[in-house]
Amino acid sequence: MPTIKDIAKAAGVSHSTVSNVLNKKPGVSSEKIRLVQETARAMGYRIDEQASLLRKGVTRTVAVILPDIRSNSYCDLYVGILKSLESRCYSARLYLTDNMPYREKQAVDSAIAAKACAILAVTGLEYAASYYQVPSLEQTPILFLDRRPDAASLAHYSFNYEEAGRIIARHARTHGCVNPCVVTGNQYYSPNEDFLNGIRQIYPDLNADGILEMKYGEHSIDAYLPFMGGDVFDSFLVQGVEITERLYNACHTVGREPDPAFYTLTSLRAMLDYRYHNLPLNYSSMGAEAANALLDSVEKKADLTSRKFYPSQFYPKHRASKKRVSVPLRLLTLASPTSTALECLIPEFTRQTGIPVEVESHPLNTFYDNINTKEALNCDIIRLDVSSFDYLASSILEPLNNLDSDAEKQIKRFIPGLADNYGYVNGTLYALPFDISIQMLFYRKDLFEDPMQMRSYFEQTRHSLTVPETFEEYNKIARFFTRAYRPDSPTAYGSSIALGTASSTASEYLVRLLGMGGDMLDERGLLYLSAPKAQKALKNYLETAEYADRAVIHNWNAVTENFIHGETAMAILFTNHASDIIRTQNALSSNQVGFAPVPGARPLHGGGTLGIYTGSSHKDNTYQFIQWATGDEIAARLMIIGGISPCRSGYEHMEVLNAYPWLQDFEKNLQMGSRKRIYTNQGIRLDMRKFEVALGQLVIDAASKKRPANETLWRAQQLIEEMAP
Repeated sequence: MPTIKDIAKAAGVSHSTVSNVLNKKPGVSSEKIRLVQETARAMGYRIDEQASLLRKGVTRTVAVILPDIRSNSYCDLYVGILKSLESRCYSARLYLTDNMPYREKQAVDSAIAAKACAILAVTGLEYAASYYQVPSLEQTPILFLDRRPDAASLAHYSFNYEEAGRIIARHARTHGCVNPCVVTGNQYYSPNEDFLNGIRQIYPDLNADGILEMKYGEHSIDAYLPFMGGDVFDSFLVQGVEITERLYNACHTVGREPDPAFYTLTSLRAMLDYRYHNLPLNYSSMGAEAANALLDSVEKKADLTSRKFYPSQFYPKHRASKKRVSVPLRLLTLASPTSTALECLIPEFTRQTGIPVEVESHPLNTFYDNINTKEALNCDIIRLDVSSFDYLASSILEPLNNLDSDAEKQIKRFIPGLADNYGYVNGTLYALPFDISIQMLFYRKDLFEDPMQMRSYFEQTRHSLTVPETFEEYNKIARFFTRAYRPDSPTAYGSSIALGTASSTASEYLVRLLGMGGDMLDERGLLYLSAPKAQKALKNYLETAEYADRAVIHNWNAVTENFIHGETAMAILFTNHASDIIRTQNALSSNQVGFAPVPGARPLHGGGTLGIYTGSSHKDNTYQFIQWATGDEIAARLMIIGGISPCRSGYEHMEVLNAYPWLQDFEKNLQMGSRKRIYTNQGIRLDMRKFEVALGQLVIDAASKKRPANETLWRAQQLIEEMAP
């Protein structure tokens, strides 16, 4: 491999210049950065960062010692660890012990030899302290996971397995199970022992015949024993889903009838196995938090303390309904990624309830025509956009308290604050939040962190290239990344806007209005669009249009497409359309995409709600459906296949957050957002969607020079005053 000296000679620059460029140090011109990068790339140079650190006697490698990664729990634990390590520019060196003490001792010795900066371990050693508390590891932070080590002085992160045992046993007892068999792995390990102790508190008469300890896992015939003796167990309370799988298969191999109930601990995943009653444990989250605590100890010398994590909510087994409803429910919805994802899951609802559901999806330009032009709608459930919900709810939706006097209890499972925008109108609950959304800024992280782009931007503007916090900064960066203004820009356009759909254009203008503090009300309590800040926001938007593709873009999907195929450097998107960023072939990779709050930190709420049409003849079945569609049971699955959910539980899944990383900040961005209070705070009944369509068309006319810009907001002010009663 060529040396720095070779590259310097070939590029005709100094040794120090090459070193500064390759190590991403400031102070080098964009021209020289480009020259050195191209020369190094042509010569096949690669920086070996680990070798460089080893020469200095330090590493950024964490040793991770696990029994295996075959089981879901340890696989997910490792995924969580890796996520945190990589986000802080550390790497993992994985050692697998298969619960063999000699392999764990070898792993510790290897970690010492590799100069690991820290160790995370699931230990199988009887006397862990004697191998980990040694002089050569005196300065190395160590955190044990899942199993308690033998010494109280050793910090460990684990689950409250005793509480997990109690929860599972309570559910089994509630379901009428009187003769359970408790199945664990090796009870020498604390999770199995604690799980059994928790169950004994609910089933104090449990005897030795009702306890099966599978010490050797899959390498034994133990799974068959409960089905071959005289005891007939009505249920199995199991410490791990891998053991449950073997028991279930053994049960069906032997031909045991009727099937016993299986209650199992499992790792929290979007796709649970609903042949069993599941109590998930969030191993990914525990791994991520453990890794972050360990790195805080490495970097800040923070003390490591032990911590217990609690189980997630209980998910019961799915049962097929014997009821068969002949007339299907009809859902009228706007076409969106979430409605498509929901349609994939609806057959499961039908199996559980016997209630068939048909979905009628419409694009935005025809959806409201169907609602506004028909006296009676042929539907039972309506998905209303948040911009039309306030105006239409009282005329076409059934108040949920008419069907359920305790309907407000549904709100407890949602992200806090949603019900005001997506559920209530004048104190009445008309709907449940469904595909909630918020505007966020998506940007080309790889370009914003590229030394050559950073230096070029500084040379051109005398400012650092950072994520824009104001719309003035946004436009400066958009201009920089527009090829018409900078021929060597890596993207054709700096931004992307939707000038083909009036409602989308309005939302792009309104986010600028909010971000610039222009949401002021007049003496009637209506939005005052004649204010200077409103004019300033319009001027800013029209400038953004100069840095975007002027071809007509009709919807958010097209805006997303432009961004994910590398045509634009930045885009402001509603998050319910952002799943396409990682789902589209030949798109940007996840490490090329950054996300942040919109400039000004005042985004608009988007998405919509599910309500019951007043003309439905099947309101009880419809209410059952909207509870399911907006509920915890399908939240994570809906999200993993590209939808969005209002349930807080969906955002606990590392699997979901790894796939769509911007959802980590989703709740925070939702709290910043608004929609209902933009136009009035006086309780005036205003058709927000109708006004937004009119406002958007006025802005489109200004952008296409069909109307003078100074007329746009004057006319918009007239419209809002005419529309207010």
